[in-house]
Amino acid sequence: MQVSLCRSAMFLQDQGRWPARGTFPAPEVLDEVMVESDGPRGPLRHVGPVLRMERTPPRWETQSPILGQDSAQWKTAP
Repeated sequence: MQVSLCRSAMFLQDQGRWPARGTFPAPEVLDEVMVESDGPRGPLRHVGPVLRMERTPPRWETQSPILGQDSAQWKTAP
């Protein structure tokens, strides 16, 4: 899947969750879309998935790996 960060922001604006285009939302407005994850770089606060789905909630299992951290192979399911 490919996702455009710009289009994701526009999606939130189109839903009326952020101010008009050309303005940046206040930090307290961003709190509802921010998530925190822990990984090799330590705690990271970032924008989470922009969609909310009841049966299959979107999420990231881990942060992006540090270059060279993982071997070139598919990970197996837990």
